[in-house]
Amino acid sequence: MTKPTLTPKSFLKTLTILHFSFFGAMLFFAGVAYFINQNHTVDINKVEIINLMILVVIGLVGVFGGQLAQKKNLEKAKNQSSLRHKLGIYQTSALIKYAFLEGPALFAIVLYLQSSEFIYLLFAVILMIYFITLRPTKEKIIKSLQLGREHQMQFNKENQELN
Repeated sequence: MTKPTLTPKSFLKTLTILHFSFFGAMLFFAGVAYFINQNHTVDINKVEIINLMILVVIGLVGVFGGQLAQKKNLEKAKNQSSLRHKLGIYQTSALIKYAFLEGPALFAIVLYLQSSEFIYLLFAVILMIYFITLRPTKEKIIKSLQLGREHQMQFNKENQELN
C-alpha cells in the first residue's frame, strides 16, 4: 500500500479544514441553542453555582489539559527524523487540543439549553474566541515543532512531496 501524497501545502490545508470543522460545529450548536432559547439576559442570581464551578473547572482542564497534551506529543516529534512523521504527530496533537476545548464549549452550550442562563453561552463564546486563536499557520507549526533549518527549507517548499 502506498502512502498518500503529502505536501506542506496539503498538510496545512487539511489542518486548517479540521480546525474550521471543530469551530464550525461549536458555532452551529451555539447558534441553534441561541435561537431555540428565548432568554437572552444574564441573571447571576438564578445561576446554579455548582454548575458554574463545574464548568469553570472543565474549561480550565480543557485549556490547560489541551496545552499539556500537545506539549507531551510534540516532545515525541523531536525524536523523529522525517518531516512527514513530525507533521503527523503535530496533527494528532492539534486534534487532541481542539477536542479538549470543544468538550467544555459544548458542555456550556448544553447547560445554556437546560437552564436558559445566558452566562453559560457567554462562557462557550469565550472558549470559541480562544479556539480561533489556535488557527494553524506555517509559522506556528515551525515554532511548535522547533524545526531545524533543513526541515524548515523542506516545509517552505509548499508543493514538494514529503517522504
